[in-house]
Amino acid sequence: MNKLTGRALRHVRIRKKILGTNERPRMVVYRSLNNLYVQLIDDISHKTLFSISTNTPEIHKEVGHGGNVKAATLLGTHLAKRLLERGISHVVFDRGGYMYHGRVKALAEAVLKGGLSFRRKGAKIRKPKKEEPKIEKPDVKKQEPKIKKEETKVNKEEASVKKQEDNGIDRK
Repeated sequence: MNKLTGRALRHVRIRKKILGTNERPRMVVYRSLNNLYVQLIDDISHKTLFSISTNTPEIHKEVGHGGNVKAATLLGTHLAKRLLERGISHVVFDRGGYMYHGRVKALAEAVLKGGLSFRRKGAKIRKPKKEEPKIEKPDVKKQEPKIKKEETKVNKEEASVKKQEDNGIDRK
């Protein structure tokens, strides 16, 4: 399996779990070597609501090469500003099978800083559970009675005698 098929399989697995709507569209990231592309998709009506990339003139003028973290951050800030103007404040983030690292992470963090939310409206933030203090129990090992060597010899002899007796008995 090469990288392309691995990423494609991961993307399919992610797509099974998420769904974009008109109120909360799916924000899909595509990362090429030289550019980043972002689309907002409504999966119910199968339409692309909005798209932006590092090739758009206003971003390309500022950055030049669009395949780096600086370009991803700038793309995220422009995207957040434009979506808030259109009245979209909540999106579903689809990383497209890419690792949440580098350019994808920079884009996502810039979008979040710009005022968009990846959570549902009214969703509660789960707080980590408080760890209960651990009570250390003293090491209490079960002390087994010490068996004397003489006793084990006697037990072995008795066992061998019983085997001999069992073998000599005729069973019907």
